[in-house]
Amino acid sequence: MKLTAFALPILVVFCFLSSCKKEDDIGGTPIPPPTMYDFTAVGALMESYEADFNGAVLLAVMRDDSLIYEKQIGQIGMDSRIPVASVSKWVSGAVLLALDDAGILDINAPVADHLPAFDSSPKNQITPLHCFSIQSGLRECSVSDPDCLSANNDITLQEVAALAGSDVDMVASPGTALYYGGLSMEVAAAAAEIASGKDWESLLLEYITGPCEMTQSDFGNLTHPKVAAGLRTTASDYLNFLSMVRNGGMYNGQRVLSEAAVETMFTPWTLDKPVIYSPYPQQPPYHPYNAETVYYGFGGWMDVIDPMTGEVIQMSSPGGLGSYPYIDRSRNLAVVIITLSSYTEVVEQELEIIQAIREAVDAYDQ
Repeated sequence: MKLTAFALPILVVFCFLSSCKKEDDIGGTPIPPPTMYDFTAVGALMESYEADFNGAVLLAVMRDDSLIYEKQIGQIGMDSRIPVASVSKWVSGAVLLALDDAGILDINAPVADHLPAFDSSPKNQITPLHCFSIQSGLRECSVSDPDCLSANNDITLQEVAALAGSDVDMVASPGTALYYGGLSMEVAAAAAEIASGKDWESLLLEYITGPCEMTQSDFGNLTHPKVAAGLRTTASDYLNFLSMVRNGGMYNGQRVLSEAAVETMFTPWTLDKPVIYSPYPQQPPYHPYNAETVYYGFGGWMDVIDPMTGEVIQMSSPGGLGSYPYIDRSRNLAVVIITLSSYTEVVEQELEIIQAIREAVDAYDQ
């Protein structure tokens, strides 16, 4: 039907009043125009904390796979490749889950099946699931500790695992306590290399960064890839990864992880278990349910758990250099805060910014 000169202005006014929302290519749900959100408070908070972020921070908020807010302060942009420390853990955990999906490495079977140094009890009970839920029972350490095996640049992952099996003490039985660190994740990664017959960078490319089009993400192609803390990436790349996870393991029409693997990530494996060491703030500020303690899943923190249903609402994997990616399932959000600062100096500010993001999205939805 041809529109008359009179009808066309009426249609334009109707579209303005109804926002003329288009359909999401993936889920068929309406995508609200970004201009309808009010992130003024979020931007003001970022500007007020510019000095804490050493003058450089980027925030990108995606909802239903559409970018609804982006703010850059300083020189870090969407395609700036920077080291992100423990942000690495989530991506590395995804590699292990992809291998489990493929039947190459059983995350519930002992790492001793591939690492003879773990043959004796109780180390022969440690599984990749224990390692990536930071409850292996091994005395953990991180690359920030020069005496940690993970800090040694001249040995391979498999050499790290051999030394961990022979020399590193157990401080708890596997599966019984939360002890944050990265050494046990390197043990699991070494088992993955042996089970697959491929090196870590090849596994990363084949199973995660390739399918998710993360073209600027790697572990530096070093002799010793720092599985728990050595990823170099960009905000754009990491949002691709988060989009895949948020969409139940699908990216751009391709299955990267099974839905069961994604649910393994979002399972609070350490819930109500003793905490030997955690860098996450106790009684974290701006928590929707005023949680006393935040527990760990598979490769990341279970930031928010609904106390009534037990459902994990928000998962994150912040790093020691201050970057903070997370997924908010209740609001369909995938968010990255990218910076080069210090986790201990900016985590409370980031939690305040995250709460302001919740409030902005909730205000739109009302």
